[in-house]
Amino acid sequence: MRCWLEHPEGVRRWIGPGGLLLGREADCDLVFEDSRISRHHLLVRVGSEGPEMIHMGKNPAKVNGKRHEGTVRLSDGDEVQLPGSPGIRVGVVDSGRRASMSWMIERSTGGRYGIRRFPFSMGGTEDDDLSFRGWPAGALVVRRAQGSLFLQASVPCQYNGKELDEMTPIFPGDRVEVDGEMMRFSLVGQDGERVTVVPERAKRIVSLTLTFLPTGGRLLVSFGDDETQVYMPERRFALLATLLSPQAVEPGDYVDDETVCSRVWPRNPNKGREHVNVLLKRAREDLVKAGLNGFNLLERARGGGATRFVLPPGAQVEVT
Repeated sequence: MRCWLEHPEGVRRWIGPGGLLLGREADCDLVFEDSRISRHHLLVRVGSEGPEMIHMGKNPAKVNGKRHEGTVRLSDGDEVQLPGSPGIRVGVVDSGRRASMSWMIERSTGGRYGIRRFPFSMGGTEDDDLSFRGWPAGALVVRRAQGSLFLQASVPCQYNGKELDEMTPIFPGDRVEVDGEMMRFSLVGQDGERVTVVPERAKRIVSLTLTFLPTGGRLLVSFGDDETQVYMPERRFALLATLLSPQAVEPGDYVDDETVCSRVWPRNPNKGREHVNVLLKRAREDLVKAGLNGFNLLERARGGGATRFVLPPGAQVEVT
């Protein structure tokens, strides 16, 4: 998949692996002069499922005339507009490659439904990919990162018989139940037979670059022939910076909770393990949303008390 931004006069800027940064600062990829635009106003990047806009500025940006903040998925033909500036069109060229395996949802009462795009939402509105009467919008959301699937719930639900209170990896045969509705996730090969083992498709990380920004930071993950960029708010980015540039150990080693708390919350000595757990949960979710398997990359020590960012031998880390 290749994506670009096109100015009204017809000039296109392709969105590379690092994304395009838009704002008033000279280090932006697209520089604007209007004073209502922040120095770093928004980032447009290509995630695992297509282009998305990450808003970082003070004033909202618009997509197709609607004001947006936070992270917004973009589609071919969408128009992005910064304050006081003409609209910029989003273009997408899909490679059209067909997957050799397909994920499906099977209802216990009958019916099989293919998961054809991501994020895949299940709820009770016409905007959901799979709609159930009486459910709120986006009750369940399935995301994909590095070939693996993850489930996030905004309503009470049972997952494999246990209460689901945070994003979780999905494996073939896993079951989810919401308000009496029971479903199973299945992975099916081209021959129509169920697959019980998810094939390993995660690429090896070659290098990571952390860049501090006024309202958080960016993590650029390089796989040699491909790159993925993640923007994170201040505390979550501070967690990554602590794990990838520790002071007493090497990057990739476990960092104890006391050290993490002292660097993430330097002025608050009351922070402890439970706060690290919450921060870790949010950071994993950010990585998954960007197409990275946050559950494999951010590893908690057995029994808790320490965390590490899993790095393969030889991976380089740079902080800018």
